[in-house]
Amino acid sequence: MAKTKTRARKVQTPVEPVTRHARIELPDDDYQRLRRAADRYHIAIAAYIRQAVMERIEADERKGAGR
Repeated sequence: MAKTKTRARKVQTPVEPVTRHARIELPDDDYQRLRRAADRYHIAIAAYIRQAVMERIEADERKGAGR
């Protein structure tokens, strides 16, 4: 009988989550309002933006606008 070949197993690397960037541009007055709002919650501006966007997306999905 022919000898069966053993193949080297490929090591699976852990899959890293995909991160996408979304840039916004604001007038200075709006940026200052955003900064003050983030400061009230003691979080970074980017974290405040993420939180606000996700809340809006969830609200839209509840209304059925996300479909």
